[in-house]
Amino acid sequence: MDGDNITYEDMYGGIKWLSDTLNLQIVSQNIFQDFVESWWIILLALGIAMLISWLWILLMRCLAWIIVWLSLLALVGLLGFGCYYCFKTYSDLQDVPGSDLSYTEVGFTTNLNAYLALRDTWLWFGIIISVVLFILLLMLLFLRTRIRIAIELISEASKAVGYITSALFFPLIPFVLQIAVFGFWAVVATYMASSGKGHFKVYGATPNCCGDFTNGSFCEPDEFNNLYGSTGADCLFVGYGGDFYYDNLFWFQLYNLFMWFWAMFFVIALGQMVLAGAFASYYWAWKKPNDIPAFAVTESFYRTVVYHLGSLAFGSLLIALCRLVRVFLEYIDQKLKLSESTLAKFFMKCLKCCFWCLERFLKFLNKNAYIMVAIYGKNFCSSAKKSCFSSNEKHSACFCTGQGYRFSSLHWKVYGGWSIGGVFILPI
Repeated sequence: MDGDNITYEDMYGGIKWLSDTLNLQIVSQNIFQDFVESWWIILLALGIAMLISWLWILLMRCLAWIIVWLSLLALVGLLGFGCYYCFKTYSDLQDVPGSDLSYTEVGFTTNLNAYLALRDTWLWFGIIISVVLFILLLMLLFLRTRIRIAIELISEASKAVGYITSALFFPLIPFVLQIAVFGFWAVVATYMASSGKGHFKVYGATPNCCGDFTNGSFCEPDEFNNLYGSTGADCLFVGYGGDFYYDNLFWFQLYNLFMWFWAMFFVIALGQMVLAGAFASYYWAWKKPNDIPAFAVTESFYRTVVYHLGSLAFGSLLIALCRLVRVFLEYIDQKLKLSESTLAKFFMKCLKCCFWCLERFLKFLNKNAYIMVAIYGKNFCSSAKKSCFSSNEKHSACFCTGQGYRFSSLHWKVYGGWSIGGVFILPI
């Protein structure tokens, strides 16, 4: 029955596992209790969010150009006022004692007022805001034609949402599917984490107090406590192990994580393509609204499931692989935090930034490719190429269907934001 002495890692692993389990149970109970207490706020928030989203869509349908140009002018005015305020404050601090100190002399402090009392702070604020304002004015000057076209397309997209009202409720289906996928992943991960045989080791044993048992010996808690419970020694849980599943648990969890990424991105792609197909039927309708299908979302869903699941799987696979690489980089970065190699940390930051940009690009490419697949019915690669090298007419179709998708998604994002806010506001 002799074994190695029990180590700090053994004790820490067992205690951490028990602590995480108890904390998860407490968090789950608190979340459920918050939902029970705040259900009426959630319903009220849903109603307010519905009114706001419908009002916004209506305004964008009738007054899109006014809203967009007023927003741009308001942004220009706000940045202009920011420049004036920053340089005026910089000038007013000229005769204030201590305002000419450098950042080195002030040092690091969590008191932001110490930095706001420096002239250099307001000078840098003024310079940054001035540069942003200058770039914005150049964009408004040279891209005014593009902005007018975009306004027309936004107005047309809002009309499409008005004709295809079921598109406002369809995003609820992908949302429910994502919750189901996450729940399945969590259950599988929990079962795999608890697979194998529980291991217990002796702790706190004195010499010759427990027969053949010593500190670090494997034990059975019931048998050990009955025989030697009065000696002060304990038979404590240290983890799972000793079989094939536990020895390969890391790879099983990694595979489960990858499949979760793939399934989540697949569900997101499904929602994008279904809505793209629905709004494409509006865009290509010759006589609106007579030629618009009565069940545009249902027909688009049928086409997507029957003909385009392979394109969805391939596109979501690309993003899932990129996300998995980002997880590996995060894992390596955690290991490098204790390293003193500045060069290794620099390259790790560069890799994380590059793969973040790559994932953002893939998401952008996939969304446009799904729109092209929904419109023309081609495969994923051909559609991705077409979305990058298409004519102005095709760009307009892609943009219009994309705006319709954004309107529908925004509708439920507002719902979710108000609802989640209600959950957290009530306990406060």
